[in-house]
Parts: sequence; C-alpha cells; structure tokens
Amino acid sequence: MGIQKSNLTKNKIQEILKEQYNIIPKSITEINRGTANIFKIETDENTYILKEFNNKFV
Repeated sequence: MGIQKSNLTKNKIQEILKEQYNIIPKSITEINRGTANIFKIETDENTYILKEFNNKFV
C-alpha cells in the first residue's frame, strides 16, 4: 500500500468506473509498490491501472 491509507474501497472503485467511464471491472487487485495507492482493474476486454495520488500532490 502507498504511504497514505486509501480513500477508495473496491465498491467505491466499481461505482466510479461504472458511472464515469462505463467500465465494469471483473477484478480489482491492489498493487503494493511505490508511494501511491495503485490498483489493477481487469475487465473482459482490457486491463487498466488506477493510481490514487496522495493528498499532498492534489
């Protein structure tokens, strides 16, 4: 996990992806590298990376 606790849950990620991008994830996996919270999103067609920046960078 990143240096800051994530503000996102798997349910929240699913909700945002569906509402904003019409993406239906089949799996969401947390990637434990770096200082940001990073998630691997897999659908039937594609694989995406979601990066949640730390509050101090926003």
